[in-house]
Amino acid sequence: MSQTTDAIIIGAGIIGAATALELNRKGIRTISVDKNPAAGYGSTSGSCAIIRVHYSTLEGTAFAYEGYHYWRDWADYLAADDERGLAEFRETGCLVMCTEQNGHMQKHTELCAQLDIPFERWNAQKILERLPIYDLKSYFPAKRMDDPDFGKPGAGNVEEAVHFPTAGYITDPQLATHNLQRATEAAGGTFLFNRAVTEILQADGRVAGVKLDDGTEIHAPVVINVAGPHSAR
Repeated sequence: MSQTTDAIIIGAGIIGAATALELNRKGIRTISVDKNPAAGYGSTSGSCAIIRVHYSTLEGTAFAYEGYHYWRDWADYLAADDERGLAEFRETGCLVMCTEQNGHMQKHTELCAQLDIPFERWNAQKILERLPIYDLKSYFPAKRMDDPDFGKPGAGNVEEAVHFPTAGYITDPQLATHNLQRATEAAGGTFLFNRAVTEILQADGRVAGVKLDDGTEIHAPVVINVAGPHSAR
């Protein structure tokens, strides 16, 4: 038994499902294969689901900020219904302490400034005004649990932090992946679950598709592997 498609995606976590959606919206038909019983069951289901924009490269920062707008306008981005409802983005903002170890967030804020991503530097007084529960003592360097000083602060205090108002979290990363699955299916994509990829097929020195654990072959000129350890064998 064999099938043919434009591209095969190994893994149906949040990255694989989002990749499938974007490809199908561009007219590239996909079949997504995952060893698990449903979308988002691998490492995605254990994700802390944090959405942030402070990354250490210009490309990563730009990519993250673009993604923020998709999460913020999730229903509009999907443009498809899901019988389970939609995951929600909670825009709480995040506060990152400036330390010697992270270069006092200088590189991150420079990148954000280049891309007009909003942020604010807060001094210690403002941190405690806004978040009086914070402990500004420095706990660097980290100590082992068997160290008698474990849990005790080191020298000095944190004097500054950077607040990124566009950060937040997704209420249910597995549901968000299911949302992407439904949007992908509406755009023409297909998902196969409980199927492991056992072989990458080749022809004339090029990728030609995959073979599954039930013997099925799926032929395609493109194979994209985004699988985590629980998605493919």
